[in-house]
Amino acid sequence: MARLVERGEVTAVVHNPQTETEVTQQLVATAERSGTPVVEISETLPEGESDYLRWLAAEIEELKTAVARP
Repeated sequence: MARLVERGEVTAVVHNPQTETEVTQQLVATAERSGTPVVEISETLPEGESDYLRWLAAEIEELKTAVARP
């Protein structure tokens, strides 16, 4: 997977920080170095967020923006 990211063959990396491992940390670092967008999507509302639909819509917009880039 890292090679695909390095070669620019991946549009975006979706990262769930709630399930982070050494492998996912390395993949995120590779994406950041190569200019590939990293979109963080978690399973639960972040602390301080109370509107589930607004939070989910914001995550969807972030992903849409990442995959729409040239």
